[in-house]
Amino acid sequence: MIARLIFGLKMAFIILVIPGAVYAHVVNTSFLFLRIVNTPTEAAMGGCSVNNINESSAIYNPGALGLLHLSKNFAVSMPNNTVWLPELDSSLRLKSFSISGRAFTICKKSNTTVFRLSAGLSYSRIKLAYNDMAIVDPAGNYLGSYDAYDKTDLYTISLGIQYYLRIGAGYTVKKIKSELSTTVVADPDAHDYGFLAELPIGDIIPIGWGNDSGHDPKFNLDITPSFAYVKANLGDDFYYSGVVNADRLPKIKRTGFAVSFSCNMKKASLVSARIARETERNLYGGEIEFKRNGYEVGFLGAFYYRWGKIDDGDMDYKTKGIGINLRGIIAIFNAIGPGYSGKTAKYLADNLDFKFGYAWYGDDADALAGTNFVMISLSL
Repeated sequence: MIARLIFGLKMAFIILVIPGAVYAHVVNTSFLFLRIVNTPTEAAMGGCSVNNINESSAIYNPGALGLLHLSKNFAVSMPNNTVWLPELDSSLRLKSFSISGRAFTICKKSNTTVFRLSAGLSYSRIKLAYNDMAIVDPAGNYLGSYDAYDKTDLYTISLGIQYYLRIGAGYTVKKIKSELSTTVVADPDAHDYGFLAELPIGDIIPIGWGNDSGHDPKFNLDITPSFAYVKANLGDDFYYSGVVNADRLPKIKRTGFAVSFSCNMKKASLVSARIARETERNLYGGEIEFKRNGYEVGFLGAFYYRWGKIDDGDMDYKTKGIGINLRGIIAIFNAIGPGYSGKTAKYLADNLDFKFGYAWYGDDADALAGTNFVMISLSL
């Protein structure tokens, strides 16, 4: 009975949960939910995640967390609850959540440069709930049901340094637990480490035009290329209780390149664009490669449209999404108006951000078609 239950769950993962079933067959891994991108910004951009700096950064690249907290004291992505494979099994739920804060910061300014060092700490959780899994005996007789799940708790520490370049490096410990029944349990540990570097060309070589009452240029252009590298789910083989054969973690490495452009009025973005490319490989010596392409255009720093494409070797499919950022709206009012008086009002105007994100997979995504992602996040 136990073996049959585990086999059924693994086959559900191999065939349904992760596109590119060849990966699972070749490397024989468990916990494939650790490879799923479950946040709207990343899901909309074809799954490109390791170059992004936002409230969910610690889940995908611990190095990005350090760059987030160069400017943010606190960040949280609200618990989002994705109905996984809605057209095939509406009972599956993929849930994720993240909260982080700045541990300390050191800032030194000169006439021409700024040096800043910050540390960020984060707690995140990812859970795939099977909900009401049927338990059968070897003859196929129904014996009852059980709310099975796989989950991981992530504890992340990261450093961010800004001195011409912006560089972040971080480390994550993952406490994983799989409870397929009251007697079939596994709780291995894993870890990630990640790196992200950005080159803010607009800060190093200012590109601006138009005078604002004889002071700084009224309009300016930001161009920021970035490179990211992550190794994830590193750890030893593990065993389910009562099972003889060992299982493997889905060890992977991800490499990402991205470049963003923004035309600004003072500190407010007018129009922006972003292009990202990401490659994922398994760490078991295989040649299987997953390629992701993502694009984003933004207006007034507040309204975003995102799209992308995932190529997993067997199939490729398109992704889309939208985003709304409160900070962009505040920045525009600040740029065209008299500004905000008072220290508190100015701090909130410069730092408060409330975001809404929504993404979906197209009809060409086969088993994943109709999957939607929704999330609200807040940072300060």
